Amino acid sequence: MASSGFKLADLKVADLKRELEERDLDTSGTKTVLANRLKQAMIEAGEDPEILIFETEASKLTKVLQSNLTKTLEEKLNSNSKTLEEKLNSNCETLQNDLKSMKDELATEFNLKICRIEEEFKKQLEAGINGCSKQLEDKLNDYSKEFGDRIRILEEIAQRNKGSETCTESIVSPEDGKPELITEPQLNSCPPMSNAGVPTFDGKMTWEDFRTLFETAAAVHRWPSSTKASMLCLSLRGDALKVLQTVPPAERQNYGELVRRLEMRFGHKHMELVYRSQLRSRHQKSNESLQEFEADIARLVRGAYSTCDEAVCENLSIDKFLDGLRDAETQQAVKLARPKTLHEALTQALEFEAVKQSVQGHARLRGVCVEEGFKIEDVVQRVLDALKNRKKEIRCWSCGELGHPRSKCPDRASRGQMQEN
Repeated sequence: MASSGFKLADLKVADLKRELEERDLDTSGTKTVLANRLKQAMIEAGEDPEILIFETEASKLTKVLQSNLTKTLEEKLNSNSKTLEEKLNSNCETLQNDLKSMKDELATEFNLKICRIEEEFKKQLEAGINGCSKQLEDKLNDYSKEFGDRIRILEEIAQRNKGSETCTESIVSPEDGKPELITEPQLNSCPPMSNAGVPTFDGKMTWEDFRTLFETAAAVHRWPSSTKASMLCLSLRGDALKVLQTVPPAERQNYGELVRRLEMRFGHKHMELVYRSQLRSRHQKSNESLQEFEADIARLVRGAYSTCDEAVCENLSIDKFLDGLRDAETQQAVKLARPKTLHEALTQALEFEAVKQSVQGHARLRGVCVEEGFKIEDVVQRVLDALKNRKKEIRCWSCGELGHPRSKCPDRASRGQMQEN
C-alpha cells in the first residue's frame, strides 16, 4: 500500500482480491461482497476506508519505472559530468599553455623592440652630442682667439698709457650676441664705468622714471646684481645720497635692499589713495591739450592701480579719459567709436576735433563806424564814474521796502510795542 493510488470504491475485482489476500481473508463473492468484506476488515483494523488510498499494479509499475529511470538518468548525468569536467580541465590546461607561450612570445618581441629603440636613441644622442661638442669647440676657439687679440691690444695700450684709465667694457653685437673686437680708438673713446650712460638721481625727478632708465642701462651693459648695486650708489646725489648713508656698508652691495629703501623714500606705491582721489576729480582743463590730459590720466591710473593687470588699467584709463573730456560732442563721438586702447581713444578724439574745426563756418564780422576823436579811455572813465556815483540801495528783510535795514525797520518797532502792551 502507498499514499497515492485509488480509493476503495474505485478498486477493481482483481485489486479487491489482492487486498483481501494480503489480509488473509476469503476472496470469493461478487465485487460488492468483496468490497464490504475489505471495508469491514479495515474498520476492525482501525483504518478509515473513506480516506485510505490503495495502490494498483499499474501505479506500482509506474513507480518502479520512475525509480529505474531516475537511477539511469543519474548514472548518465554523473558519467557525462565527469566526462565534461575532464574535457574542461584538459581545455583549461591547453589554454593556459597557449597563453603562457603567447606571453613569452610577446615579452620577447617587446624586449627586442625596446633594445632596437634604445640603440637608435643612443646613436642619435651620440651624433647630437658630437655635433654640439664640435660647434662648442669651434666657438670656444673663436672666442679664445678674439679674447687673446683683445688682451694683446689692451696690454699694448696699457704700456703706452700708463696711469690713465681705460675702458675694458666689451661691445656686444645686437645681431648674434657675439662680442666684437675692441679697437684702440674705441678704447680711448669709451667713458669710465662710473659714467656709463646712467643719469644721476637727486630726488627731484620721479623714482619710477629714474629706475626705468637705470634698468635699461643695466640691461644694455649686462651688469650683474653686484655691479648694479655699485652703479646705483654712484648715481645718487643730494637727498638720495642721504638715504644711502642710512644703509649699512654690508648691505650696499645688495641691489634689492637699495631699491627697497629708495622706493620707500621717493616711490609712489604708498600714495595709491592720493592718486585715486586725484583721478576721481580729474577733468580736462581749459587750456590743456588732449595729449597732456591723456598722459596725465595714464600716469594717475598707473599710480592708483599699480597691482592690477594691463587690461584692467587700460579699460580704466579709457573710461577716465572719456569722462573727463571738456567737449561733450567729442566725448560722445569717441564713446560711440568704442576704442579698445587709450591710444586709440586719444587718436579718435584728435581726429574728431580736427574735423570739427575744419567744418566750422567763418565768423561773420559786422562793421562799426567810429566817430572821429572817439577814444576808448573816455568810455572806460565814464563807466567808472557812473559806478562810483551809484549808491547801493538797501532793502529791509522785514517789510521789503528800500532805504533802511531790518534792524531800523519802523514796522518792527511798532510790532514790538504792541506785544509789550
